[in-house]
Amino acid sequence: MKINAHAVLSHLSTGEAPRYRLVPKNPAKFSEEDFVALLAAKSGQGQETSRYWLDLMGSCLFDRMSANCAIDLGFASAKLYIGGTVGSLGEQPTREGNPVRGRIFFKGEMARRLAEIELDNETQTVDVIIYEIQQDGV
Repeated sequence: MKINAHAVLSHLSTGEAPRYRLVPKNPAKFSEEDFVALLAAKSGQGQETSRYWLDLMGSCLFDRMSANCAIDLGFASAKLYIGGTVGSLGEQPTREGNPVRGRIFFKGEMARRLAEIELDNETQTVDVIIYEIQQDGV
């Protein structure tokens, strides 16, 4: 399996050499309804049953993550991360400056299979040749 990607300039600090990160090119959109239909087709159950299990899983993830639990699902792990920084050890965080985010990471067999996907950098570049530089007014 191969995924097409393109390179974009990464954020740089002053004086650093340019670095580029690869981003998947034109990812296909797959809606929640499409996913429910896929679950129903693979399980042989109706879309109502698949919708129920997907909603229940989302509800359980939220319940446990909002109680600050790190969740191990076997194929993935989920936990909370806090964004931003504070100016001192005793400074209280704010929702705007320190948003709480949930992250889900694949692990085990799922992570191994995803790591096997090959990438093809399809970034198009143009070679530029400068023959002469002239100062304005000269």
